[in-house]
Amino acid sequence: GCLLVRQSFFHNDPRNIRDLGGGVSACSGFHSSFRPTQNGLSLNMDVSTTIILKPGDLVEFLLENQKLNHPRDIDWKKARRVLKNFRISTRHTNQEFKIMGFSEKICEEQLFPLRVKNGDSPTGNGSPQEIKEITVYEYFVNHRNIALKYSGKCPCIDVGRRKRPTYIPVELCVLLPLQRYTKALTTIQRANLVEKSRQKPRERMAILSEAMKLNNYNANTLLKACGVSIKHQFTEVEGRVLEAPKESFVDCLKIWNEGTGALQQGMGRA
Repeated sequence: GCLLVRQSFFHNDPRNIRDLGGGVSACSGFHSSFRPTQNGLSLNMDVSTTIILKPGDLVEFLLENQKLNHPRDIDWKKARRVLKNFRISTRHTNQEFKIMGFSEKICEEQLFPLRVKNGDSPTGNGSPQEIKEITVYEYFVNHRNIALKYSGKCPCIDVGRRKRPTYIPVELCVLLPLQRYTKALTTIQRANLVEKSRQKPRERMAILSEAMKLNNYNANTLLKACGVSIKHQFTEVEGRVLEAPKESFVDCLKIWNEGTGALQQGMGRA
């Protein structure tokens, strides 16, 4: 798969993903756009980074995000703010859904209407089905034969509509990859992002050169039809090195002293 963020694209490649802690990761990708230059139309391409949610088990993400060891300690109000609108897949059906919220009650207490087969009507004209109120926990354990270890004491994930909710136990939910995380990062996460995103110029050039080879733009049928071809080499431009600035020293320059809050006589640079 591929995540598009405006003019940047990010692939689901483990080599491009670096853990920042707290259940989020930095994902490296590329920014690309066509720009008019003196040499004609040029491809402007550079390395780009975005923050994504760590894919996998939903409960494990919450434990890492909130720095906890057991699901019973999860702050579900905080979890609701973090997870809303993210996409999940279910273990038992492998279907994909968007998280709309959480159930008001825990899985063992949350009721929903279930259509069940009715017994034969004595008159022969009765309804073949009836609606029965059943808990989400009872439905999955007894009707779907799915063992639930700890979901009974946790709220359910709501993936339905406002007037017609659909509840799924939390331990059956898996977060999908390449989902952008837009919440504020912690101080530690920001520091990790700066450290793990740092690249030397030659390293960046090597990454971009490899990306050009892998993308193989010249084999693209649409570009061919438009008569567009792209060179794999960087565009060379002339540059010059500026002279170092000259410094002169003057006597009796007054300097601000942060300790005393006063101006003092001293030597300074002009």
